[in-house]
Amino acid sequence: MAGTTGGVAVWTIGADLDWTAETPAGRVGEALTFEDGSIEGFIDHHLFAAGEAKAAARSGEAPEDIGSSFADLGFVNVVDFLLGGYLEGPVDAIIAVRDMVLMVLQSLAGSGLVGDDVQERSDAKAGVASAAPTGTIAGLSGQAVGREVVVAAYEDVRYNQLVVGASTGAVTAGAAVGINTLHNTTVAYVDTDAVIRATDAFCVDSRLTQTQKLKVITGTLGFFGSLGGAVVGLTDTGGSYADIGVGAQIISLGDVQVAADTINTTDMLAVNAGTSMGAVNGTVAWVEDSGETAAAIASNAEITAGGDLIVSAGSYSARTADAYAPSVGAFLGLGAVWVELTDARSTSAMVRSDAAIWEADTVMIQASHTPYLAAYAGGAGTGAAAVGAAVGRANVVGVVEAGLDKGVQVARLEGSTVDNLFIRAQLQVASGKDVSAEVVTDSAAASPLIAGSGSDAVTLVAPRISAYVAGDADVQTRDNVDVAAVSYAGARAISRGLNIAGLSAGLAFSEAILQPRVEAFVGYGTTISAGKDMTIAARHNTDAAGRFLDYLQAYAKSAAATVSLAAGGTGADADADASAIVEAYVADTGAVLKAGEVLTVQAASGNKAYAEADGQAYSTGLGVGAVFADALTSGRTTAYVDAVQVQAGAFGIEAKTQDHTEALTKSGAGGIAAGSGSIATAVAATDTIAYTGNSMNAIIDGDFDITAEHQAQATADALGAIAGGATVGVSSAVARIRPLVRANLGMYNNITADNLAITALTKPGGESYGGDVRYQHYGILRCGRERARR
Repeated sequence: MAGTTGGVAVWTIGADLDWTAETPAGRVGEALTFEDGSIEGFIDHHLFAAGEAKAAARSGEAPEDIGSSFADLGFVNVVDFLLGGYLEGPVDAIIAVRDMVLMVLQSLAGSGLVGDDVQERSDAKAGVASAAPTGTIAGLSGQAVGREVVVAAYEDVRYNQLVVGASTGAVTAGAAVGINTLHNTTVAYVDTDAVIRATDAFCVDSRLTQTQKLKVITGTLGFFGSLGGAVVGLTDTGGSYADIGVGAQIISLGDVQVAADTINTTDMLAVNAGTSMGAVNGTVAWVEDSGETAAAIASNAEITAGGDLIVSAGSYSARTADAYAPSVGAFLGLGAVWVELTDARSTSAMVRSDAAIWEADTVMIQASHTPYLAAYAGGAGTGAAAVGAAVGRANVVGVVEAGLDKGVQVARLEGSTVDNLFIRAQLQVASGKDVSAEVVTDSAAASPLIAGSGSDAVTLVAPRISAYVAGDADVQTRDNVDVAAVSYAGARAISRGLNIAGLSAGLAFSEAILQPRVEAFVGYGTTISAGKDMTIAARHNTDAAGRFLDYLQAYAKSAAATVSLAAGGTGADADADASAIVEAYVADTGAVLKAGEVLTVQAASGNKAYAEADGQAYSTGLGVGAVFADALTSGRTTAYVDAVQVQAGAFGIEAKTQDHTEALTKSGAGGIAAGSGSIATAVAATDTIAYTGNSMNAIIDGDFDITAEHQAQATADALGAIAGGATVGVSSAVARIRPLVRANLGMYNNITADNLAITALTKPGGESYGGDVRYQHYGILRCGRERARR
C-alpha cells in the first residue's frame, strides 16, 4: 500500500495573488505548479544546498558576502567531506525517496487526494474590519470649511490559517503548503489643489493593523519509506499612506496633523514529522515584508497652522516563526529546516519639494520603525544514517527617513513665524526587547553507525536611517532647529548542534551583523536660521548625551558537541560584527547656518560585538574539534562641516565612538588520538573623524570646538582541553584596538572665535599574559477627538 496526502492553502488579501512574487522557494507560481517540480526544488535547494542568504544584499550598504557558512556550500557536501565520502550511498537513497513526492504533487494538481489511510484538513479564516478589503481609502477634494476637519482611513485585518496533513502506508509521502500574499493598503488624502479651512484642527490620519496566525502541520508514518514536507510563507507588500496633495492649501487655527501608522504581527508555526525505515522530512518557512508607511505633504502645498504641524509615520512589525522537522528512521533519518524572515519596510515622513510652511508653533517631521524578527529552526534525524540540519535567517534591511525636500520654505513669508523645527528619523527596539532580530537554530543526529548535523544562524540588521534638510531649503525659526537620525538596534544569532554516533560530524555556525547606516545632514545651498540652538545629530546605540547603551549589541554564540565510537569531529564558529556607519554633516556648497546660541554637529556611535564558540568532540578512537570566535567593530563615525557660512554663539563639531569587542572560545577533544583548535579574535577599529572642509567662513561669539574621541575595550579568551594517547592542541587569542582618530581644521578657513580647540582623543592601555592579549579603555500622535481620548 502507498499513502499520500497534501493540504494546500493559498490566500491573498488586498489584491489578486501575485504568481511572480519571489520567495525563498522561488516564485509563488512555481511553488504551486506540478510541471515545474518546485517541491522537488524545495527539498534539493533549501533542505540540501540550503540556498543563499540573498536578503543580505537587499540594502545597498549591506555586504554581498555576509560570511562563510555551511549553507553556502551545501550541508550534505560538508558532512560528506568530513566523513570521507561515506554519505554518498545515503544521499542517493534520499534522492530516490524524494521522487515519491511526485505522488503528492499529482494529488495536489488533481481534483482530490488518492491513496490509503489518508487524512488531511485545510482551513483558513480571514476577518476584515473595513469597508473594502482591497483598499480602505478616505479622500477630500475641492474646498471644505469646518470647525474640525478630519480625513481618516482605518483598516483592521485579522487572518488565521491552518493546514494539516497526515499520511500512513507501506510507502508514504505527505506535504502541507500554506502560501499567503497580503496587499492591504489604507489611504487618507487631500486631493491636488484642494483648499481647506478649519477653525479648530485639521487631520489626515491613516492606520493599518494586521494580525496573522499561520500554522502548517504534517506527519508521515510509513513502513518502508516516508517523505514529508511542510511549507509556509507570507509576502506582505501592504502599507498605510497619509498625504496632502500637490498644490493643496491648508489653513487651520489649531493643529495640522498628517499621520500614517502600520502595525503588523505574525505568529507562524511549521511542523513536519515522520517515521519509517527510511524517513526524510523538510520544513521551509519565510516572511517577506516589503511594505511602506508614508506620511507626506506634497510638492507646492501650503500650510498655515495656528497650533503645531505634525507629519508622522510610524510602523511596528513583530514577525515570529518556529519550524521543526524531526525524522526517525531505522536505516535513514533526515530532518532539515530552513527559516527566513526579512523586514525591508520603508517608513517615511516628508515635506516634498517647494512646499511652504508659513505659520506654526512647532513643526515636527518624524518617522519611526520598530522591527522585531524572531526565527527558530530545529532539525533532527535518527537512523543507521542520520542527518539533522537547521538554517535560520533574520534580516532587517529597510529604510527610515524624515526630512524637508529641495526648496521647502519654513516661515519665509513676511510676518510669519515658526517657533521650532524638529526632524527625527528613528529605528527602535520593541518594548521589553534588546534586539531588532534574533535567530536560534538547533540540529541533532543520532545513529549507531553514521550521523551528521549542521546548525547555521545568521542575523543581519543593516537598515538606513536618514534625517535631513535637503538642498536649497530656506528655514527660519524663533527658537530651535533639531535634525536627528537615531538608531537603537541589536542582533542575536545562536546556533547549537549535537551528534551521537559510531562515526559523527557536527557543525554550528552563527553570525550576528549589526551594520546600520545613520545619517543626519543639511544639503547644498540651504539657509537655516534658528533664534536659539541648532543641532544636526546622528546617533547609534547611545543616549542623547552620547553615552554607550551596552545592552544593544551584535551577539553570536555557537555550540557543537559530538560523541562517537570510532571517530568524531566538531566545528563551531561564531562571528559578531557591530560596524555602524554614523554621519552628521553639512554639505559642501553654499549652505548658510545661523544660530543665536549653540550650533552643534554631532555623530555618536556605540558598538558592541560579542562572539562565543564552544566545540566538544569525544571518541574512543579519533576526536577532533575546531572552534573560532571573531568579534569586530570596524565602522565609521564622522562629523563634518564643509564649505559653508556659519554664525553662532558657540559652535561644536563632535565625533564620538565607544567600541566594545569580546571573543571567547572553548574547545575540548578526547580519544586515542585527539586534536583541537581554539582561536579567539577581538578587534575594535571604528574610525572616528571630526573636521571642517576647505573655505569655511565662521563668526563665533564664544567657543569653537572640533573633537574626535574614541574609547574602546577589546577582550579575547581562548580555552582548550585535550585528553588522549596522542594529542595536538592549539589555542590562540588576539585582541586589537586600531582605529583612525582624527580632528582637523581644513585649508583656507576664515574663523573668528573667542577660543578655538581641536582635540583628537583615545585612551589605550592593556595587559598581556599567557598568549591572551587584552586591551581595555575606560575613560505617534493622533488627531482631533482620537488624540483627546488617548
